[in-house]
Amino acid sequence: DGISSEDVVRLTELNARRWCARFSDPVMSQLAMGPFLAEVRALLSATVESSPASSTRRRGAGGVHVVCGHDTTLVPLLCAMGAFEGGWPRYAANLTIELAL
Repeated sequence: DGISSEDVVRLTELNARRWCARFSDPVMSQLAMGPFLAEVRALLSATVESSPASSTRRRGAGGVHVVCGHDTTLVPLLCAMGAFEGGWPRYAANLTIELAL
């Protein structure tokens, strides 16, 4: 009979829980996503420094930054940010971080 769509949903949920369990430990989460989050922080800091109100405005900083990844990147990232809600990301899911100055 094969695998039913209900089986696929259960397996997907199990996989998501396993990934989150792996990255729910703060140390593991920091090791896995720390370098990436440091890069995001640097981009956000550069945007703040390049804002018209900043006295340290740097040419070429700021604007729009697009960073691409996969679902296997998004799950640990959400876990590291404490925002993972337990379901595996849908196809073409995205995370948008907006900085309003």
